Amino acid sequence: MSYTGITKIEAEKKLTEFGLNELKAKRNNPWWKILFSQFSDILVIILIIAALITFLHGDHIDAIVILVIIILNAGIGFFQEFKTEKTLEALQNMVNPEARVIRDGEEKSIDIKYLVPDDIVILAEGDKIPADGILLETHSLQISEAALTGESVPVKKDEQDNVFMGTAIVKGSGIIKVTSTGDKTEIGNIAKLAVETENVLSPLQKELKNIGIFVLKVTLILCVFIFLILLFRGADLMKGFMYSVSVAISAVPEGLPTTITIALALGATVLSKKNVIVKKLPSVETLGAVTTICSDKTGTLTRNEMTVREINTPDGQFINLVGEGYDPKNGHFTGEANDPDIKMLVEIAYKCNDAKLVKNEKS
Repeated sequence: MSYTGITKIEAEKKLTEFGLNELKAKRNNPWWKILFSQFSDILVIILIIAALITFLHGDHIDAIVILVIIILNAGIGFFQEFKTEKTLEALQNMVNPEARVIRDGEEKSIDIKYLVPDDIVILAEGDKIPADGILLETHSLQISEAALTGESVPVKKDEQDNVFMGTAIVKGSGIIKVTSTGDKTEIGNIAKLAVETENVLSPLQKELKNIGIFVLKVTLILCVFIFLILLFRGADLMKGFMYSVSVAISAVPEGLPTTITIALALGATVLSKKNVIVKKLPSVETLGAVTTICSDKTGTLTRNEMTVREINTPDGQFINLVGEGYDPKNGHFTGEANDPDIKMLVEIAYKCNDAKLVKNEKS
């Protein structure tokens, strides 16, 4: 069956109407938001107030010391979280960004973000489905919907069946007509739910918040108590106020936020060496309290990428293969590469499948 697809003008109109085929719900915190989040802790707010009052009181050196502590604390936290955001962005970009579509009766490759409803998309084995759609044509098509359902067993698909963005073709090929893009897709709805989920404080953050409230109460009580005593003894109103505030400020643990931040940053560094990405520093302490992790297997503990690990030739050779998934890095020829049996096996495998590795600018 031949398809003409939509025209270039129709595609431009639909792109204006429906927007880019992207998940806008995806939370990528800008650098300034990460920076300001470092000053949201109640202890840090108390320290900022303390530094301001100390400066107004004339104790400039003490005020500078407190500010240095605040900046050091914010700098360490910002550096760690910003670095993690960049790492996550790099991981998100390791995706083939193009799709084969039919427009104006011609087959062409376009960036998946420019897909629009009613586009005709050609899919082959190994492709990830770039948008929600309905199947117009199938050839022994099986799709892994693990990204959507968590179930690793491939699902057989026929004409008129629905397919979903983010799922992958593990066998066969097909042609789809796009029905939904971006946030209107099923995976987009899931992404919205993830973004709308309320941020829950970690045990450490709850404890620090309680400590901060306790310190604030003690400071206020101490301030009022000393101020009343000084007034009772006939001290000047302004001098009495500034003195009572100065004494109360001395009860604030200036080094506590920085000490905790440094300890968490060191923990995050240790975890990063073991290939664990820590997005939020307080998560380090939370992870330390975990006894059991209930995790989805496919796509989390495993990559759902079947690869050859060992070759057994007719003459009894056992050859181990190295590498991870479909990643072509660090590949090199060994002495066994010239073995005629190996050459024949590789040639047969090459001719009996249509898999391919495509290198683009981002991966």
